[in-house]
Amino acid sequence: MDNIRHDAMGCNLPSMPNLPQGDIDFSKARVAYAEATRNPEEFHAEVGILSATGETTFEKLGKNEEYGAHRVGSVTKTFTAFLALKLANKGVLSLDTKCGDVIPLTILAKVFKDPESAAKMTLEQLLSHTSGLELDDHCRPQDPSSPPLTLQERFLLESSSEEGRKYIHLSSPGNGIGCYSNAGLAVAGWMMEAAYNSKFNEKTIPFSEIMRKEIFADVFGLEKSSITPGPTGDIIQSACGDMTSSASDLMQVAVILQKGESSLEDHFGKGWQAKMLQPRDLFQHHGLGCSANA
Repeated sequence: MDNIRHDAMGCNLPSMPNLPQGDIDFSKARVAYAEATRNPEEFHAEVGILSATGETTFEKLGKNEEYGAHRVGSVTKTFTAFLALKLANKGVLSLDTKCGDVIPLTILAKVFKDPESAAKMTLEQLLSHTSGLELDDHCRPQDPSSPPLTLQERFLLESSSEEGRKYIHLSSPGNGIGCYSNAGLAVAGWMMEAAYNSKFNEKTIPFSEIMRKEIFADVFGLEKSSITPGPTGDIIQSACGDMTSSASDLMQVAVILQKGESSLEDHFGKGWQAKMLQPRDLFQHHGLGCSANA
């Protein structure tokens, strides 16, 4: 990776290796994996590499069998932003839509300590960590016999269960203070779920199904990706960290993104990439579901 390209922001970034399949040496990766794992033959990892020419290479480390799907954590946030752009392009809601536009103030009052501020939060602020909401998404173990099916049901548990407490604001929405917030992305998912069902469905479907249909299937054609609750069984993290995927699915997304912004304009609208990467906070850290200027 000796080649260096100079990007438009003036940052020196390493270019991608232009190596044909089969020419990449994984021996050091195998050694590092073995040294980091007590029982390397009992566990496994998978490495995927996308070359500058669009070739993909996969290598299994440890146990030589299909790795399968795994939780990808906050990578989920980028896909939540993709969904927001697609729903905005379809006219379901916009980045300027306020929480109070799609969720009644009476319900917000049950969930937030300051419902007036909650009503003013825009989808854009929630996706860019500038809504002023706390970090904590209040994830906790759920009753497996009757888990909430939608994000609205789950948010309303904050006022009805013994463990529940109201969400708080650390600053006012829209003042430009960036505070990384899983809660903010959770509320963004709730907004999209509410707006989508209001426009398209007589029967409410959960955020996880909306994401599967609109993004995983329709945009990227993913076969092993889903929104699946973690060990607690709590769906509150659906939009901020509950995506499960595979190396092959994620590489498929990378291949599509490598084709350039125009290849996804039909789904996300013109200039979608600039919208995602534009910094929204005073310190220019946060774009929509991703780091600004990344």
